[in-house]
Amino acid sequence: MNANYTFAAGSKILVLPGKKITINSNYRLRLFETQVFSCSSTWSGFYVNAGGTLFVTDGSVIQDAGNAIEPQANGKVIVSNSTLLENIVGINAVNGNFPHFFLYNTFEGNSTSSAL
Repeated sequence: MNANYTFAAGSKILVLPGKKITINSNYRLRLFETQVFSCSSTWSGFYVNAGGTLFVTDGSVIQDAGNAIEPQANGKVIVSNSTLLENIVGINAVNGNFPHFFLYNTFEGNSTSSAL
């Protein structure tokens, strides 16, 4: 992404298999009561590059992804009151790139809840 964007409450985002959504430096993506999924097979997930920010809040659902959320070094992730559903990995926070704010979330049906 090369723009700031907020999905409206109730949005449903269908992602093609194998595709990923990348939040680039200096940009923010906000999911508010939003469902992100793939119909036929696994999509890659959200990648948050250094300086990018991903907000997943208020009943949002990320499902059917390889790595639902993968923050890169200095990528900011805020996840609250949301669900990571039927992903291979819920949060892939490698090399200590942990989410900045992570509270009251549900992991359900994921092969692995997190890779830290």
